[in-house]
Amino acid sequence: QLRTLAPDSQWMTDALFSAGNMYMLRRDYAVAVPFYAEIYQRQKNGTLSPYVHWKTAWLTYRMGKREDARRLFQEQLEIYPGSPEVTAALYWLGRMAEDDGNKPLADVYFRKLTGDYRYFYHANLARVRMNVPRGPETGEPPPNPPAFEKLPRPAAPPHEWELPADNIRAQKAQLLANAALYEFAVAEMQAASPGSPPWEAKSVAEIYGEQGSYIRAIETLKRAVPGYFAAEIPQIPRPVWESLFPRPFWDELKRDASANQLDPHLVASLIRQESEFNPSAISPANAMGLMQLLPSVGKGLAKEMKIKHFSPDELLVANTNLQLGTRYFKHMVDHYDGHVEYALAAYNAGEDRVDDWRKNGQFKDIEEFVESIPFRETREYVQAIMRNAMIYKLLYAKS
Repeated sequence: QLRTLAPDSQWMTDALFSAGNMYMLRRDYAVAVPFYAEIYQRQKNGTLSPYVHWKTAWLTYRMGKREDARRLFQEQLEIYPGSPEVTAALYWLGRMAEDDGNKPLADVYFRKLTGDYRYFYHANLARVRMNVPRGPETGEPPPNPPAFEKLPRPAAPPHEWELPADNIRAQKAQLLANAALYEFAVAEMQAASPGSPPWEAKSVAEIYGEQGSYIRAIETLKRAVPGYFAAEIPQIPRPVWESLFPRPFWDELKRDASANQLDPHLVASLIRQESEFNPSAISPANAMGLMQLLPSVGKGLAKEMKIKHFSPDELLVANTNLQLGTRYFKHMVDHYDGHVEYALAAYNAGEDRVDDWRKNGQFKDIEEFVESIPFRETREYVQAIMRNAMIYKLLYAKS
């Protein structure tokens, strides 16, 4: 009916997208792909077009149509060079070159990832593959694929981070922050200079950090340095990195992570994704605290750990939430034999769904599983936590 009544409407696009999603969840990829493809074929530069083009490419790959998939991966680079899916296209083009026995070409794609998308999820995967020992290579490396010319160069991080010594408003803001008048301090700092220079964002984030409003500090710097995952660590001042990747409750977190044989950097990354370190966070689904535990889960864990007189409100106490949350995550890691990607997916979407995806997916490896997670929120959740855990390790390797 929509094809007849409103073929060029947003409703038509939404219907095509919903149909594609429905058949994808049924694992009927051959039917899902034409619905996704019709969206970008109708409107090349539509809001959904880069994403559904990638879905078309990935499901084509999953169906074993290698040459069609290779062409679509390359199209992703050429037609949608600024899309978030570019890193995935580069990585899987490299993987396909590896499968073909063409290690030099694979490294071309992997070097592009690790050079221009330095700490993105797929760049971290590429870095691991490049470090696998290989035999000696002979001959000249292959030239860059033409599609590389379409890809944007990473923007250089800002460099104006130093607070001006003669800015009266900035000095007043610091005095207000010293007096714990944080909201006044932020307002004064934001009025210190027109145009929101980087030093202003850095100073505001530090004030929010002193206040314990880590979520606001992180969001402030995300706006000021949107390309920070492509930067080298020395290109951005360490206080900025530490505001982007804070470590409140670190002693307790390390203690509870160690008690459950978990990597504390991974746990910190999980908390950053779940609550951005807000111990009072309560989700619409009533998940509570730093690690966003449901009261029913907290009650069961408290009984297991012999915590007496437990009440759900204790999930809003950082120390208790970390104790219970790390034990809960440990159970999930154990359920999946130590594979944290499966455990993270289950933490977000539930073990039953992850068990079903694994049972029916026939994945070659865990990277293919993650790329194939049918819920976009869960897929991006897993990738973000794995990516951020790498930054935590780089920043705090010695502590």
